[in-house]
Amino acid sequence: MRRSKPEKREILPDIRYHHIIIQTLIQHMLTRGKKSTATRVMYDSLDLIKERSGGKNPVEVFDA
Repeated sequence: MRRSKPEKREILPDIRYHHIIIQTLIQHMLTRGKKSTATRVMYDSLDLIKERSGGKNPVEVFDA
């Protein structure tokens, strides 16, 4: 008898920007389960986007 398929888990938004796409990217960046490192890299890159775009919202710049 075949096993049943696992249920899809709901992806919760990230803590800082409350955006699901940011959390999905963090999960895809994971290497060997180092979620805190992947989170730090993602937030550092978003801070860099904010600096270089003149203070605009980095999620909107990233989404565009």
